[in-house]
Amino acid sequence: MHKHGDRFRQGASLSLVCCLMLPAIMLLMMSLLIGSNRARQDLDATRAASQSVDAALAAFDRGLYRDFGLFAVTEAEIARISSDFLLPDSYEQNISVQESIFDNALLMDAIARHMSVRAAAGLIDEGIDRVRSIRGVVPDKITNSLTLLKGKNPAEADPNIEKDESNEEWYSEYSDYVDKEYRNNYHDSLLGLSPVYIPDSKGGGTVEDFDPYKVSSLEKLAQGLDTMMFTLPEGFTDQFLLTEYSLSYFGTQVTMLSQNGVTRQYRTPDGRLLSKFSESRQYEQEMIATGATGDKAARNVRFFISGCRIVIHLAANLLSSTVRARFDAIAAGISAGVAAISLGTVVIPPEAISAVLIISDSIAGGIKDKNKLLEGEEVKLWPTAGTNAFKVNYRDHLRLLILVQPREQLLQRISAAIRQNYGDEYFTKVSCEVSREATGGQFPRPAFSVKIEHSYFSRKNEEFE
Repeated sequence: MHKHGDRFRQGASLSLVCCLMLPAIMLLMMSLLIGSNRARQDLDATRAASQSVDAALAAFDRGLYRDFGLFAVTEAEIARISSDFLLPDSYEQNISVQESIFDNALLMDAIARHMSVRAAAGLIDEGIDRVRSIRGVVPDKITNSLTLLKGKNPAEADPNIEKDESNEEWYSEYSDYVDKEYRNNYHDSLLGLSPVYIPDSKGGGTVEDFDPYKVSSLEKLAQGLDTMMFTLPEGFTDQFLLTEYSLSYFGTQVTMLSQNGVTRQYRTPDGRLLSKFSESRQYEQEMIATGATGDKAARNVRFFISGCRIVIHLAANLLSSTVRARFDAIAAGISAGVAAISLGTVVIPPEAISAVLIISDSIAGGIKDKNKLLEGEEVKLWPTAGTNAFKVNYRDHLRLLILVQPREQLLQRISAAIRQNYGDEYFTKVSCEVSREATGGQFPRPAFSVKIEHSYFSRKNEEFE
């Protein structure tokens, strides 16, 4: 009996201890639940801030990107689309913008990202056209090399050629069977694996199909383009990028090129004709090249081209023995004629007459070349060269003029040209701050604040910043 009494007393003691500990355990569990819920709210607030920033960046000005290839957003647009729908209760959100696109450093980064591939492709394309335009480098009729294959049986021309099974009668039936029994079912099953649920303001939501094939392709394309468009901020290619950007997206007084009897209209990289630009954008490239505005900028470029061509003609005439001999002969005849008419009282040295003739011919040749260039035609780089000479056009002279301008001035002029078309202030960085005040009570809560900042891609890798 004594042993049974001890067991009862031990059991009662354990029960009493458990009853005494139960409130503490419940309080601990409540604290854990409340702490976990608050931590989840803070996490949801952070995610909401990140999503708000991404949504703000996605509201970039489509017109600015279409016309000038730049990613930027206005403060008014952010205020219009901003929402705290995903933000938990008792949290406040504040979205602000930073880093104007018209800052020279940021504008340079944006242009470099946009033009690194496009500038190289454009220069290569122009180089190929130049090579093809030089007679003898590329055959005039390249199709002549294919005349031997005309009318021949492909099997005889290339015995190792693979047979095209798509022309077989059974191929279409086989493809339909595979599509019906395998491909469609396999594709539909993948679509059901990763649905996307989009909540709405009414508490419900919609389910959108998620195509893994398209996403994979887009991701690969984006990664490839991002890799190609990445350029280190070394600066040695900046001048070329700015020059090609100016020639690609801004209006000019010469919008076409006549080459070998074929007229080609200049276009932007996305295919828009420069000739269709509004009249107010007619002299943008000239403004960037000279710093002047309107007709004055176009006139300054014309003076520059005339001066270049006159100097080139003068140098070509002086360096050509044939040309000098021709003018010397003409000058000797003129000098002799003047002496004969004046009965020897007036004698003009033939050298002076020859110099005047050479200068006059150079001026006339330079002005003639300038007029041709303004009409979109090409002229010989070296006037005395043969028929297969290297030729230049108006854009080449404008490219040279832009290349010699200081980089900071070019950026300021490009900013001014963009502002003429888009007068709003544009920004490249968005910041979202989510905060909550401290609370007291039985379970006090410290204040919370988090700030998320995202910006559009620059050419600087984050790991170097």
